[in-house]
Amino acid sequence: DIAVYIALDLIERYGIKIDEGETAFLAMHIGAELERQSKNFDKVPAVLICPDYLDLTERLTNALMLNFGGQLDIRFTVDSEAEVTTILERGERIFLILTCLPVRSPMPCKIVQLSPMSIREQLPDVQAAIADARDMMGTEELQNDFSKFFEEGLFVPQCEFATRDETIAG
Repeated sequence: DIAVYIALDLIERYGIKIDEGETAFLAMHIGAELERQSKNFDKVPAVLICPDYLDLTERLTNALMLNFGGQLDIRFTVDSEAEVTTILERGERIFLILTCLPVRSPMPCKIVQLSPMSIREQLPDVQAAIADARDMMGTEELQNDFSKFFEEGLFVPQCEFATRDETIAG
């Protein structure tokens, strides 16, 4: 449905002809992106702060994804703490910062400082931070949904007591 909508929109906007095969091609790519996003739903959203010197960022990202690809979604790779602040100010949900540089400002998420030269020895620290970040994600979700669970309309009194004291005595 989304692919048909996009095809019709492109036809209308640009006055071009799009046949069924091209619409199916759009549908395939849209479906792949939706699948990718659903797989990342349970992963911990993270930022990697690492100076891109001698392909350090790429090597560190590959090592992290090799070991934690099923648990970690590195959404941004940046080279300064200021860029992380900008990302958070935009409202991005980040629960873990993995960094090669010291982070001096307080951040609303878990921070793990890594040494890129000894990443193997730090894997247990990263795993523990991922577990903590998952706990933070669960707590945030519960806080966001708490009022939904306890709305007044969800509860129906089924007793005939008028006051609290009558109910307790009853």
